[in-house]
Amino acid sequence: MLRDRDGRTPLMAAAFYNSPDVVRFLVSLRTLNVNLKDIDGESALYQASLAGNAEIVDILIGAGADVESKNKEAGSTPLIVAAYNGHARVCSILLDRGRADVNSQDYTQKTALALAAVEGHYDVVNVLLSRRASVNTVDQEGWSALMLAAYGGSIDVCRLLLDHNADRTITTRNGKTASSIALSAGHDAVAHLIDNYIPVQSRPPAPPVMNPMATPMMPQSAPAGPPYDQQQQFPPPGMPIQDDMYAPRGVFMPLEATNTRRVALRPKNAARQAAYQRADPNGFPGESRPIPRPKQDMKPREDNSPWVIFSLITTGCFCNICLSGIAKMKDPNVRQAWREKVALCVIILLISAFMGFLTFGLSTLACRKKVPLYEQDILRLFGPNAPGEKVHIVRGRLYNTGVYFLTGSHRPIAPFNDDDLNPIISQLFGSDISGFFPLDYASMGCNAPQNNGQICTQGLTDKRYHCHTSRASQLVLRSLFTNTFVGFTWNNITSGTRDLFVYNENVYDMTDYLSPQNTDFWLGDDVVTAWIRGLIGRDATKDIVHARNTTNIAKCLEHFKVGLIDGTTIGCFATNLVLALMIGVFTGITIIKFVSAMAFDWFLSWQLGKISKKPKPNDAISNILLLVTCYSEGEQSMRATLDSLAKSTYSDEHKLLFVIADGDITGSENDRSTPQICIDLLEKQFPDAPPPEPQSYIAIGDGKKQHNMAQVYTGYYNVADHRVPMIVIVKYGTPEERKGPKAGNRGKRDSQLILMRWLSHICFNENMCPLEYDLFEKVHRLTGVTPDKYEMVLMVDADTLVKPDSVSRMVAAMERDPKVMGLCGETKIANKSESWVTMVQVFEYYISHHLGKAFESIFGGVTCLPGCFCMYRIKAPKFENYFVPILANPDIVEAYSSNTVETLHQKNLLLLGEDRYLTTLMLRTFPKRKMIYVPKAICKTVVPDEFKVLLSQRRRWINSTVHNLMELILVPQLCGIFCCSMQFVIFLELIGSVVMPSSFLFLIYLIVCLALGQNVVLPLIFVAIMFFLPSFLIVLSSRRIMYIVWMIVYVFALPIWNFILPVYAFWHFDDFSWGATRKIAGVDNGHGDGGTDVFDPKVVPMKKWHEWKMEERQRNYAPKY
Repeated sequence: MLRDRDGRTPLMAAAFYNSPDVVRFLVSLRTLNVNLKDIDGESALYQASLAGNAEIVDILIGAGADVESKNKEAGSTPLIVAAYNGHARVCSILLDRGRADVNSQDYTQKTALALAAVEGHYDVVNVLLSRRASVNTVDQEGWSALMLAAYGGSIDVCRLLLDHNADRTITTRNGKTASSIALSAGHDAVAHLIDNYIPVQSRPPAPPVMNPMATPMMPQSAPAGPPYDQQQQFPPPGMPIQDDMYAPRGVFMPLEATNTRRVALRPKNAARQAAYQRADPNGFPGESRPIPRPKQDMKPREDNSPWVIFSLITTGCFCNICLSGIAKMKDPNVRQAWREKVALCVIILLISAFMGFLTFGLSTLACRKKVPLYEQDILRLFGPNAPGEKVHIVRGRLYNTGVYFLTGSHRPIAPFNDDDLNPIISQLFGSDISGFFPLDYASMGCNAPQNNGQICTQGLTDKRYHCHTSRASQLVLRSLFTNTFVGFTWNNITSGTRDLFVYNENVYDMTDYLSPQNTDFWLGDDVVTAWIRGLIGRDATKDIVHARNTTNIAKCLEHFKVGLIDGTTIGCFATNLVLALMIGVFTGITIIKFVSAMAFDWFLSWQLGKISKKPKPNDAISNILLLVTCYSEGEQSMRATLDSLAKSTYSDEHKLLFVIADGDITGSENDRSTPQICIDLLEKQFPDAPPPEPQSYIAIGDGKKQHNMAQVYTGYYNVADHRVPMIVIVKYGTPEERKGPKAGNRGKRDSQLILMRWLSHICFNENMCPLEYDLFEKVHRLTGVTPDKYEMVLMVDADTLVKPDSVSRMVAAMERDPKVMGLCGETKIANKSESWVTMVQVFEYYISHHLGKAFESIFGGVTCLPGCFCMYRIKAPKFENYFVPILANPDIVEAYSSNTVETLHQKNLLLLGEDRYLTTLMLRTFPKRKMIYVPKAICKTVVPDEFKVLLSQRRRWINSTVHNLMELILVPQLCGIFCCSMQFVIFLELIGSVVMPSSFLFLIYLIVCLALGQNVVLPLIFVAIMFFLPSFLIVLSSRRIMYIVWMIVYVFALPIWNFILPVYAFWHFDDFSWGATRKIAGVDNGHGDGGTDVFDPKVVPMKKWHEWKMEERQRNYAPKY
């Protein structure tokens, strides 16, 4: 069957483009399979239903098309897609002739009725209800068709649903009713209808939606949508989108869930959006309206969650009164953050203790030395003629009986006295006297020898040889045990001079039993005796355990025990095996990482970012944004960064400098504010124009802080022979806020979200705030390009210098592989030799890129794209002229824009490590796409040159790393399985991060033990591999000798990297400030003050682009008197 690259057949094309004659001819072919699907799982019937081609739907059903076939992306059937797009006739045919299931659900559990209701398709809703569609079915979030219609504001559809017994009392998962949803969406009339509806037994069907009122004539008609390329199609954001490379099948974090437990999303409830084309010929092809979905926000802290309870238990001795009065923690959130910090530190201590136990505690416990003494040594040291203490042997154990006898504690049986016993006792010192202490054979389940043996038989006639069978005598004997055993070597076992064998590390002597003089074979018959003879001279453990009918014999073996085999015990062997296995795993992973990194360096890196020498036509060059976020930087730093970007070899016409100044901030050494410095560096597009009016937008903040205002300056940045278009956004703050310090400051994440929300709203033609509309228009006027044309964004910090060809290489890597959604280059240090603090960082930067990121890049899963130098894909091509939003994806934007940041975990994610968290979100949402490292794209940055600044910086980095790894470890779709998976590697990184301080202490302890002569080789190798092997491997592979010097400096600084910095970071888990990293003039108390007032969203108007445009033209053409 002929197919195109997207798996479409001629039948699918004819069905979509409404060619009934072609369809009839194709279905008449005997070899044709009418139910073939393309790569997205869409059949010809699906395509026809999507386009609303009723005649073709009828033909295909007659040819046997499957009406219940679901596509891969959304799990939607032809009926669902037809209902969503308002094709009532198609729905009737599918239901009446095709017998389609009217209540079929997609992956979000929405029915055709629900999707028709939210779109306000009255005729479709009427058709579905007349075919007995279930009116009260809810989706996975608890939304019913009535709720969706209320959200969409369709009063006639709501009335029709109510007429068909729609339940007004159903609530969503977060407790909202249809009426409250209508009020929240601004549809007061719909809410009034729902609240005051009176059921009527018979009511004629409501008329279709009334024609809109005529719009007053204007000199120019307002466009129906933004000036996008009409060929570009974006999916409506509420419908599920899911393909093999970008489907968000990951795990939503607990901070987004409605309960405290993580819930793995199945494809059914992981889907978010689908590439549905709107077939309305009068509508804008890319136009779409959002299907309502609960706002994905950080989950507020629950007072009774297991984590909160655990934190209270671990800090139970510190009451709130003490913390508030003594520690000055007046805010309950601050107290809870401190409690959670202590709880995390307790967990880290427990993990460290467990790792210490595995490293050398387990070995010490299992390999506790049982000191053996050989028989000849015992006679020499404790025999009758030896000085010092005297011992006797009983079943291989040495007992200090000399003192007991010599002090008269052992009283002979009358008529004998001590003088009668001494000759017997003294001659037996150092010898085996097991016969005097027979076992309790009955309790052992053993058939005992007659009269308990020869000695006990002799004791019947001579009371000096009486046996000690009482429990009291056995207890006395135990108290005299010296914890010493009789030892035997394997040479003793195999020499043949005695009939010895080993069982469970114990040595048994069968010499007397198997001697020809013995006539009492009480263990069994001749078969048993022959079997025992076969055990002599070897380790018989396996034979005894697996032999049948030997249970009773094994119970009696204690009678023949004479000592222990000298050598490694089973427990010690198992412990050493565990240690060896751990060493093997860690060494193996390190070597695999090294080999992978080398393979990447030698075979892959030269291809990544390779710039094509073939010239491209102007319209084939990708348009990119160069985002520079700044806070308190000075002119020299800003100019250096902008110069490096403007001088890059990438086309000046196709790049746009996008500078965002985070509030009215003046650096501690600056003579002007950072926003003013940025404006002064700009050649304004209209020099005589007044300053731009501040425009409102919804920011990241608490209470009224969610309202912020910003100015948009446009112009060009000139350097050398480069003239690059440039946008400067200055967060200006509200009028009230401008009276105080740091007006407009909301943090770097808010700066990134200005761009991300803007791009997302453009992709889906959603409502824009005033700032976004102003920005849209100014970018269009400045560049002549509509913002939807931009495909990638480079994010750079204001103190970063980018190598001239780096931007071109990053774009080339993106263009070469459409699956790449993000990448980073290598960050080098610009001030290597400025101080000892900068010197110790050189090798750490080098190894983090050439080992860590190179290894992760092999699998397309770089876990951290540094915010100082990385690139993200805004949208990715899917097929033909369709695009999939990546950075502009609503899932990414919503999760990243959370205002609910209450728990310690949430604050470490979003307040300290927002760059790493953005990478985590991308990997979690698109686990099948790639994050890569392009080593030929190079930048230089200035690192801290003072230790206190380094301490502050690494506190943020270490804490955010730990919390982001906790998120990534629960993403099941990362490549590999078990020990050969990225998940396992991330798990090891997480464990390695939290046990760094204790591991360093273990290393020092083991080195001291080795110096004292103790056998700690295996644990020492295990710990040393963790610290040194990666460094040595990278140095051996490095082509620059200088890095050997930097490695030596790094090794001497190991106490700083592996103890001081992590300990400081862990104890400051509850410190969410940026510390000494960025100093400003005046008071710095964070990203603006927290607001406690309630934010009213109505203060920031939200309208679609064409509504803003119409309003602007009305103002421009309004008569002036």
